Amino acid sequence: MTLYTVKQSADRLQVSTDTVYSLIHAKELPAARIRAQWRVRSTDLEEYIQRMITDDQEVEASTITIKTINVQKTTGARKAKG
Repeated sequence: MTLYTVKQSADRLQVSTDTVYSLIHAKELPAARIRAQWRVRSTDLEEYIQRMITDDQEVEASTITIKTINVQKTTGARKAKG
């Protein structure tokens, strides 16, 4: 099992260390204190990333707008007056 520091976790997520601390305190990212420092298991970090990807896809899917266009078929024939 690999343990990441807060800095390593932040680098992996491409966010600030403050953001990682916020995620930990909000219990969105599981972590453990070892002595005086937080550590994040690699599996927990990967699961968090997968949840974020899934959430993003669900949001994206819910914002897709489908437009329909009514097309009338026209023919070249004309009606005779009469």
